Amino acid sequence: MANSKPKRLAQELDELIALADRQAHAYKSARDLLWEALSKLLVWWMRANKQKGYLDRLYKQRGIQYKATTDQSVNFSPLLRLIWEMDGTLNAATIDQ
Repeated sequence: MANSKPKRLAQELDELIALADRQAHAYKSARDLLWEALSKLLVWWMRANKQKGYLDRLYKQRGIQYKATTDQSVNFSPLLRLIWEMDGTLNAATIDQ
């Protein structure tokens, strides 16, 4: 009986290591997808921003409200909310980051 506990602990440790490995791969994959999406979004935004009033119409159609002026030269918050369909109140900190 005493030997079964160390064996069980060793098995659980192996399962935890495998779980951590899956999590690390998922995290890297998610991070890679985020950077891909952000880079493609920036290229799309540069084209869309040249169309006078286009983005404002999209935001209005989707009910996205935002501050027209910010400390930054460009307010990307409504664009991120548009693409990720994020609520401006619950996800405000995520959007700001």
